[in-house]
Amino acid sequence: MNFSKTLPLVDFIVSKGASKLDIIRNPKTGKRFFTVPGTDVSGRVAEKVEKLSAELSVSWFAPEEGEPSYMLHTQGTDNREDSFSVA
Repeated sequence: MNFSKTLPLVDFIVSKGASKLDIIRNPKTGKRFFTVPGTDVSGRVAEKVEKLSAELSVSWFAPEEGEPSYMLHTQGTDNREDSFSVA
């Protein structure tokens, strides 16, 4: 699984020219997904996400199998083990 283009939730919503994001539960499968009203943007919701908050992030998600999509997730769930920055 590979995360990229990660943005904080607020920045992601604003970058799409929107003012909100909704989580929807599919009544047939029970799975959740998100939509950004007024756009064609939608994506997956990580199981760890319980409630929307500014502490969440959205990343472009490329699974080993299946279609790439956006993923709404808690911060730090990109499996990064280490990071180094000079800036």
